[in-house]
Amino acid sequence: MIQKDERTARERFVDGLSGFLQRHRIPIAVLAVAIVVGIAAFAIFAEVSGRQAEQALVQLEAVQERLDGRQGLSAEEQSQLDEELLLELNEITSSYPRTYAAQRSWFIIGIIHMDNERFAEAAQSFAQTADRFPDSHLALIARANEATAHEELGDFEAALNAYRRLLDARSGSNALTARALFSLGRLTETALDDAEAAREYYERVVQEFPQSNWTSLARNRLLALATVAP
Repeated sequence: MIQKDERTARERFVDGLSGFLQRHRIPIAVLAVAIVVGIAAFAIFAEVSGRQAEQALVQLEAVQERLDGRQGLSAEEQSQLDEELLLELNEITSSYPRTYAAQRSWFIIGIIHMDNERFAEAAQSFAQTADRFPDSHLALIARANEATAHEELGDFEAALNAYRRLLDARSGSNALTARALFSLGRLTETALDDAEAAREYYERVVQEFPQSNWTSLARNRLLALATVAP
């Protein structure tokens, strides 16, 4: 009896499913087509994206090769080459904005501007690197370089902000974090004339990074501040 009831229930389920599929065969067919089209579209997108990323890297490597050879050129030749490279790098960032090549291109643009003492442009390019690719291995380096460019411009508030953003974005302890803390202390001490706040940054360097090269510098500043303390 139990086996007969189970078989009957199974048969009722099959009959019900068959009826449902028959009544809704058109919507189900449309859904199936939509799924297939969606999968195909994703595959095409992935393939196109892969090709674009590969093409962008090819262009970038050509730029990098020319960049590596610029050291042997005269100042005039270097300047002309830099302008040509900037055009090519900007083309990569505009044509392939979401690729790894774009990330590296923004960073190299910043380096070229830095070398030519165009610090405002350098700061902007490094900020683009960090803002557009926050999870990149270049993000923290770019933020530190952005801060340095702002310092060269004498824009200490912008430099402080860049160092703070570096601290906010850090993923664990590293030398750049120690540098950022020390630089925040240095700028707070010299540009803002706030010895007490500077002392807190120096103490963090000593406490959080006892083995860092920045620690001895931080200790020296703490001793100097203790000497001049009222």
